[in-house]
Amino acid sequence: MACADPRPRTPRIDRPGDKQAVYGDPTLLPTREGERVRMEVALAREIEQALAVLPTVARARVDVELPPRGHAQSPRVLAVLELPAEVDPEPSRPSIDAIIETIAGPAARTEIVIASASPSAPSPEPPPSVLLLLAVLGLGISTGIAIERARVLWGRASSPRPR
Repeated sequence: MACADPRPRTPRIDRPGDKQAVYGDPTLLPTREGERVRMEVALAREIEQALAVLPTVARARVDVELPPRGHAQSPRVLAVLELPAEVDPEPSRPSIDAIIETIAGPAARTEIVIASASPSAPSPEPPPSVLLLLAVLGLGISTGIAIERARVLWGRASSPRPR
């Protein structure tokens, strides 16, 4: 076509942040890949919930990758854990390993990244209430009006009246 744009258009694809966003919709038709990803998401959530029970784990983010069917690879598990700053991670390590091994299986290749949580900073003061700001504004306006009226009255009282 003579009027057609010579450059091929590439469709814009919005990429969600995680597997749950892509495959979490139950209305999608099930495929082998979709079922595998749903199993990965379920295993990751199960590991996260089990790790959250430990008193030394402040927050956990887990990603599981299962091999495609027919492959002899073992599953891979990446666990990123945040521990409170005052907690030593080494005594917690056997419990963390045991939880991941129990849920993902003994053949799973596991990598655990442990980060110390920063000490809690003081929370910032909340912004003043809108009602409080309106009340102060109203008080200022009414004070200004009262001063203006007093000035006018003082001006009338000090000026001599014609008789």
